[in-house]
Amino acid sequence: QCACRQYLARKRLQERREAQARELAALRMQSIQRGRVARRVAEARRQEEREKRASALLQRVVRGRQGRKKVTQIKRDIVEGRAAQAMQKRARGMLARKRVVKMREEATRERAKQTAAALKIQKVYRGHRGRLVTSLKLSQSRTRRMVQTRAATKIASGLRGMMARKRCQELRKVRDEQLMDDARLFQEVLSEDTGTSFYMNIETQEPTWDVPPGGYTRKDGMLVLATGKVIEDPLTTMTDEERRAKELETKCSECESRDATRFCEQCGDRFCTTCYNDNHKTGARVKHSWSRLGPIECGECEKEMAARWCVVCDDPFCGTCWESMHRRGRRAAHPYCPIFEGKLDPSALGPDGLPTGDEYTVGPQERGGGEDGEGNGGAAPAADKDLAADVGAAAGAAAADAEFEKDATAGGGFVKYQDDGGNDYWFNEVTGESTYDEPVAVGTEGDVAAAGAEDGAAAEQTGTDAGGGWTQYEDESGAVYYYNESTGESTYETPEGVEAPT
Repeated sequence: QCACRQYLARKRLQERREAQARELAALRMQSIQRGRVARRVAEARRQEEREKRASALLQRVVRGRQGRKKVTQIKRDIVEGRAAQAMQKRARGMLARKRVVKMREEATRERAKQTAAALKIQKVYRGHRGRLVTSLKLSQSRTRRMVQTRAATKIASGLRGMMARKRCQELRKVRDEQLMDDARLFQEVLSEDTGTSFYMNIETQEPTWDVPPGGYTRKDGMLVLATGKVIEDPLTTMTDEERRAKELETKCSECESRDATRFCEQCGDRFCTTCYNDNHKTGARVKHSWSRLGPIECGECEKEMAARWCVVCDDPFCGTCWESMHRRGRRAAHPYCPIFEGKLDPSALGPDGLPTGDEYTVGPQERGGGEDGEGNGGAAPAADKDLAADVGAAAGAAAADAEFEKDATAGGGFVKYQDDGGNDYWFNEVTGESTYDEPVAVGTEGDVAAAGAEDGAAAEQTGTDAGGGWTQYEDESGAVYYYNESTGESTYETPEGVEAPT
């Protein structure tokens, strides 16, 4: 039995080992097959990705080629359109100038004849009538001036008195408000240790044992002013509505959140810059005029508080806008007046930050709007502005000459410069306009001479009166067109009220 059991055990062990070997062999074969399948799938995916990249590259190249062709065609169309417009403008100008010259000569001769005859008639009449009326006019003028002078003196005296009283009341109110604000700055507090009073600065929380010279608020809420007068604090007697109304006195009447910076003289309301622009951009309000209030905002971005007032540009700028607008060129040499905590210092500083020794009347009187749009209706006096302009122009001439390359052949008010990239652009020193497109009025002496020759040749052509203020002409190709001398308009189409040519 023992031998039999051993035999059976060895047989079962051998069978188990053979089963394990077959299982391992099957697993190995499955692993090899899965690897082959996975490699085939991966290779297929890589091939598909390569095909996609190649297709995208081909599409990008084709789209780029088509886009470049389209851009080239657009540029060619623009150049041809501008050339056609320039030619048409020059032809119309030559024909119009010729007609104007002829009509001016005829009008001058006619006026000379009429003037000579009128002068002869008027001389005789004026001499006779003037001698009769002069004595009577002198007597009446003396009497009228005397009456007007007395009335004007009385009116001016009464008006000055009324304005002085009103101004005194305003100054007295401002002084009282300042005294009360100074008194509210310190609060009287009783010391628990010594039983004596000390004074606490409510802004800095710094205590002091000395009586503040600007006044203080007593423990019972009464205000002790710098003048020694003891009054009740008006804020303690105000209702919530009155306190809210007082807070809104310096706020924008539209949003009631931002400080007011502009007072509309037609609306009679206070606005921040954003609300003023939103409410005055359309309709009759566009012509409203405004005056500056409260803190000084940057006139460029209209968002940040101003830090400098340029005495040449006569505008306020924040630090960022100053660096942007006065970084180079002639503006880099502009002097400025510093602005601290919304208040403008009239002492001017140079570009190096050193005092120039000059003082300017700028800033507080700034106004804008009205019929002429944005502007400073009450800005600096002419003498100050001329002096500031002379200082800025003289100091900035050298920097501007080194910065830009000026072309002396430019005309028509436009001057040719080059930017940092070497690209040509034109600046009109009269209108302030700048453009990268060459203006029609700009050209060399040869171009001007050629234009003059063309004008001379066109001046020999005469037109036919077509009625209604229109004159009929023929161009070089024989086509009929019409020119209206009063409006300066020209057209190849038959105007209304003019009979078409047969």
